[in-house]
Amino acid sequence: MKKICLKAPAKINLGLSILSKLSSGYHEVKFIFQQVSLFDRIYLQEIKKNEIRVYCDNQDVPLNQVNTVYQAALLIKKTMKIKTGIAIKIEKNIPVGGGLAGGSSDAAQTLIGLNRLWNIGLNTKDLIKFGLKIGMDVAYQLVGGSQLATHQGEKLKTLPPLPKMNLVLSNPNINVSTQWAYANVDYSQVGQEQLESLISAIKTGRVEKIAQNLHNDFEFWVPNFYPAILKIKRKMLEAGALGALMSGSGPTVFCVCENHSSAVKIAHLLKKDYPPNLFGEEFNLDFLPSLWSNFLPLLEEPPDIVSGVFIGTHNEVRPGDKGLGRRGLVPGIGKITVQRKSIGGKDALTSKGRGARAGLNRFSHKHPLSLTHRT
Repeated sequence: MKKICLKAPAKINLGLSILSKLSSGYHEVKFIFQQVSLFDRIYLQEIKKNEIRVYCDNQDVPLNQVNTVYQAALLIKKTMKIKTGIAIKIEKNIPVGGGLAGGSSDAAQTLIGLNRLWNIGLNTKDLIKFGLKIGMDVAYQLVGGSQLATHQGEKLKTLPPLPKMNLVLSNPNINVSTQWAYANVDYSQVGQEQLESLISAIKTGRVEKIAQNLHNDFEFWVPNFYPAILKIKRKMLEAGALGALMSGSGPTVFCVCENHSSAVKIAHLLKKDYPPNLFGEEFNLDFLPSLWSNFLPLLEEPPDIVSGVFIGTHNEVRPGDKGLGRRGLVPGIGKITVQRKSIGGKDALTSKGRGARAGLNRFSHKHPLSLTHRT
């Protein structure tokens, strides 16, 4: 059976301007997107049974039709009349609901990967048509790089590539609903063109000027309801960041740093309040664009990547991966394999090994996602 692994990058909004509310109920917006070198990993493997199976190492990610990778696989299979089954494993590193388009990026790489795995022959424009049926950010995540997105985010215009920048991303481990953020737009403060200065700064290629012109309309009201966002941003700027901004509707905040040493300093400062347990330690990711050819062979041009130091959210249980499951030590039980998958459209946990039932129950108590138990 054929298989493939791809990296799905997070994206940040360097600029976000809400222009108006459309008659459809949606909003006309203008974004400036940039991918960063923080990745989920997507593993695709053919299976004999004609079905879609989704696995993930994060209990907050749904495994059924709500999941964007499931939707991407279903669209490809139905539209292209593919009868082969597919198992998809998502290795989550991008915080769920963090305003970093992790779900959209996972869907984009699923489309790209299945196109390659099954030799379908779709071009980027074809894939974007699929992507728009899944979510607004999927179109951008199929293209990558520095892009100006208009209307509802689906119309893209390529901007000059950014210079290499050192970033710190901090997620306060809270959830901000994008739907809520748009429903509470403060129309007295939006509706103006706010991104021209940022676009001009990007064209100069000067990191300092870009950092000084970051803009997000959501910052006019969202942080008022979530003080942690303002606290993070203030700490970043007080520690010497060149500029800081909430990404999208939040809650993740990023800052642009003068150099790598400054980024590490700010990361250590923020660790006191927001420990990066998802990653174990803070680290610098410096994936050059040339490396992308190993993972995204169908992109006409590799996207521009901004390196950075990342701070993740807390995750209590982090056993290592084995196959399509999770394997680790459960106190007092010994080694077991805990596997989370979708059975009949529902989330389930399975387990194997010594003390598997007790281990599964203990794991389920800490991560209450199991709808059915099968051992």
